[in-house]
Amino acid sequence: ISSNRDIIQYGKSRAYQRTIDLPIGNKTFWIIEQPLKDSEEDYASLLSVSTDITERKLAEDEIKKREYDLRERVKELTCLYNMSKLTEQLDMPITHILERTLSYIPPAWQFPHITCARIIYKDIELKTANFKKSKWFLKAFIKEFGENIGSIKVYYLEKKPDEDEGPFFKEERNLINAISEMIGSFIERKLAEERIRNLSRFPSEDPNPVLRIDNRRVIYTNRIGRELFNIEEESPIPEFLEDTTKFVLENKEIQELELKTNNRMFTLIITPVENEEYVNIYGMDITERKHAEQRLSQLISTVSHELRTPITVLLMSIEFLTKNKEQVNKELEEKLLDAISRNIQLLNQLAEDMLLISRIDEHRLELEWKEYSPLEIIDDILYLMEPIGQEKRMDFLIDVDKSLHLSGDPKRIDQVFRIIIDNAIKYSPENSSVEIRALENYQGKYNVNQNSGTLFQFQDYGRGIPKEDLAKIFERFFRSSNVNEVSGTGLGLAIAKDIIEAHNGNIFVTSELEKGTTFFVFLPQSE
Repeated sequence: ISSNRDIIQYGKSRAYQRTIDLPIGNKTFWIIEQPLKDSEEDYASLLSVSTDITERKLAEDEIKKREYDLRERVKELTCLYNMSKLTEQLDMPITHILERTLSYIPPAWQFPHITCARIIYKDIELKTANFKKSKWFLKAFIKEFGENIGSIKVYYLEKKPDEDEGPFFKEERNLINAISEMIGSFIERKLAEERIRNLSRFPSEDPNPVLRIDNRRVIYTNRIGRELFNIEEESPIPEFLEDTTKFVLENKEIQELELKTNNRMFTLIITPVENEEYVNIYGMDITERKHAEQRLSQLISTVSHELRTPITVLLMSIEFLTKNKEQVNKELEEKLLDAISRNIQLLNQLAEDMLLISRIDEHRLELEWKEYSPLEIIDDILYLMEPIGQEKRMDFLIDVDKSLHLSGDPKRIDQVFRIIIDNAIKYSPENSSVEIRALENYQGKYNVNQNSGTLFQFQDYGRGIPKEDLAKIFERFFRSSNVNEVSGTGLGLAIAKDIIEAHNGNIFVTSELEKGTTFFVFLPQSE
């Protein structure tokens, strides 16, 4: 009351937010109070106007939560990007790689200020400066050619509210697994290169070219060098080696030279020999490494592009809601929140797809082979997707024998079927149907290797795929030109293809614009 009296006495207005506990529940109000003058021009009373902003307050809280989720996903993707660039550097000592990795971990977790980590690799143990064991931790093993040779542990120094897996997010479990896999892959590649270099001590047995040349002629070449460069001992120096050899002999410095021949890429390490007037040249086939570098470069470029759109939409929506609270009506608020939600889901899906793509590229997609029932997998998928199907009033016609059993990884097969069925629903009109059938002992054109197995057909009557897009439909990040208004990462069908091929199967598609699409998935009977 005294506060109100002060307002009247001094003629000052005020505005504030207040949450009140009412019988119908908590309500939040925006209150504006304005002193009023009487007939004698003295402030004598107070006008108070209250606006119920409970729904807006809930919306603002939801925006803050989703903004937090977005920041966490961006942190994880940044960590993966940094690890990808780091593990390209095969000339860096393993200890330095582990030290840099350790520095990337705390900033990528949801509570960096209480996050610490430890990496153990053989007899090497590295810790963050604030390292201290606690009972809240995640662990992943570092593997070298299938054997556990180290581990990564991430600890929280205090307990946080339970989320997913105790105080950690499930995305953080995926992240620590991806980091350990990247380190293991780096170590394997580094050891493989070191082994090739060691083979140079036995030039005649080396699978890569080994030469010794002076400033005029070839003194020695092994069989591979002879075949690749079309040279013999006592031949003149190949023209492409003349300038580099001269530099090494004069400056006694090791030089590297990249060379493409016979559709293969080689790096040649030209090494001076102390007190001698010749050089040794050790070659290494880096064709696959170059291809991997190109894939990684393309992947990083594409991911950066794919991230830009959802992040821009999120930031613009959040900024608009923040700066225009008074002008936002309920309809516009719901529309903006829906856009925020869909783009966060897109970022989550992109992060999960990226982790799986990383495993596939590093040949680390491990399948848990067991017997499974395709019909049970299809039934489970349709049960989970029933609300979406009912909303579009779609029919699902299933012709799969319940006695049919195949061998494979049921979790991955579920992933493939889910991708195809989800696409069929998304790109089909209301009141249409999706037909799923299995042809056992199939021996037609979709059984490329004529193995014993089953062909699955997923047929929809939706918008179809333009003819010019069919050849690219299984490429990563490719999206058909007629689905731009539907959100997606463009990774689903590429992942499905990789999984099916890992099962020694095949996947094909036929489609006619505005009439529908059929996916054919052939799976062998056994592993």
